[in-house]
Amino acid sequence: MAFTKDSLSNYRMINGQLSATYVRIRCDRGSQRPSVATGVRRSSTRLIGCPFRVRASCTKRLNDKWVYAVVNGRHNHGLSLDPVAHPVHRRRTAAQREAIRQISAIQGVPAGAVADLLRIQYPEALVTAKDIDNERQLARREALAQGTGS
Repeated sequence: MAFTKDSLSNYRMINGQLSATYVRIRCDRGSQRPSVATGVRRSSTRLIGCPFRVRASCTKRLNDKWVYAVVNGRHNHGLSLDPVAHPVHRRRTAAQREAIRQISAIQGVPAGAVADLLRIQYPEALVTAKDIDNERQLARREALAQGTGS
């Protein structure tokens, strides 16, 4: 399972740092797919409208302590078998992105091999071959935008 911050609001200074004092947390499978009426093309999605929601707030009245309330504690799906199934777990650090680009600069290295090398170099990295392909495409687009080509 994975959770995402859905909404942050009511910013104020807490311990000298500007922070949100109200947060809604939801299951990463919680949103509904966009309506056909919005004009968004129909593609596959992981979103299934999971109702799980948690609300957290921080108030001066409670000396800036966080209070959590479960709005809906029920999920409409089973547990994930692998954390790689959640894009939020597959986010890469800047160092990991740079390693992907350096390895990918070698011609003929398949995305799966790059993913394997990345897992050896960064054991905590959760990455798929598609993530590697996406990173390569991003690098190509950035190179074209800068006029250097690839």
